[in-house]
Amino acid sequence: MLDNYFKLMNMRLEEMKEYLHHIEDNYDENIDFCFMVSQLNDYVNNHREHYLHLALKSIINEKGVDAIEKNLIMLLYFFNGEKEVEQVKIILKRMAMQYHKGIHVYQILRHIMNMDNVSLIHILFNKGYLNVNEAAFINIVEEKYEEAFEYLKESELDNEALLDYFCASAPRLYHQLMRRNKTNALYRLSFA
Repeated sequence: MLDNYFKLMNMRLEEMKEYLHHIEDNYDENIDFCFMVSQLNDYVNNHREHYLHLALKSIINEKGVDAIEKNLIMLLYFFNGEKEVEQVKIILKRMAMQYHKGIHVYQILRHIMNMDNVSLIHILFNKGYLNVNEAAFINIVEEKYEEAFEYLKESELDNEALLDYFCASAPRLYHQLMRRNKTNALYRLSFA
């Protein structure tokens, strides 16, 4: 499931500990004795090579886009800038471009590419990785309602679930879209 980027990046200490236990071959009790994020970061930095190796091994062995994304977030949090991580980013970028669902491409690239989410969505749409409904959906998830509105203006407006989601998220823009669509329909009828 595609989650809002900022919510994903707002990690709790418990999630960090779970990740480290997930990648660890043997249960490391010292992780449990870290009661602050700074303590956990210090512990990981003191054992950097060990945890970097485990993190790289873990992300390579993950199956499914959601699991890869969660691993990637943690990998980047703890080890961004490391030479090995930069190499993994290149591999993941190539891998993501092979996905058949544009949303999955976006899910990985939003953590790798050095651009804002709106620009990335726009590029993926223009390159044909996302259709108009997917681009609108991702913008809604990312709470970029004005951008979603722009994509929905170009849509056939036949996806009721997407429209319901848009209505629940941005009711003012939804009603504006419906008024615009009704006006366009009357305009088309008058020339038919």
